[in-house]
Amino acid sequence: MCPQVILTNGLPSGYLHYGPLRMEATACWAATMDLTIMVTRHRYKVSELHHLHTFDGVWNGGGGDEKKILFVSSFFFDRAAEAGFVDRKKPVAKVKPSDFEEAANHGCQLSVDDAKTTCPLVQEDHLPYLCMDLVYQYTLLVDGLELLFYYVFYY
Repeated sequence: MCPQVILTNGLPSGYLHYGPLRMEATACWAATMDLTIMVTRHRYKVSELHHLHTFDGVWNGGGGDEKKILFVSSFFFDRAAEAGFVDRKKPVAKVKPSDFEEAANHGCQLSVDDAKTTCPLVQEDHLPYLCMDLVYQYTLLVDGLELLFYYVFYY
C-alpha cells in the first residue's frame, strides 16, 4: 500500500509539509486512480461527516434548490485548465465530476516525463501532484459535496 500522499510516478520519496502537518509522500509504482481515491478517502475520512471537507459546512454547495447551480473557482479551475478540459481563456466553462475522473485516470498513469509531454499546460512544480490533485478534486466533488457523476457545474 502506498503512503498518505501519492506523487506522480518517477519521483523520489520524501515528505510534504503543509503548515504543521508533515506527510510521507512517494511515487507508487501502482499509482492508479482507484488506488489514489482509496488513499484519499481514507486520509480525509470521507466516511465521516463532510464538514471537514467543506470548511465546516460553509462551502457545501448550499444544498436543496441552491445546489442546482454551483460555481467553483481557483484550485478547481487551475487544475482543470492545466489538465486541458477547461479553456483558460473563456470566462465560463461547464464541467462535470466525470471530467475530473477522466483526467485523473489519465494523469495517474503517467510518469513525470510522460506528464511533461502529454500535459504541457501543467506547471512543472505541479507535475508531482497531478494525480493527487485531480483525484482530490474528484473525491471532494463526489464524496464531499455529494454531486452526481454527471452533475454540471460552472467555472
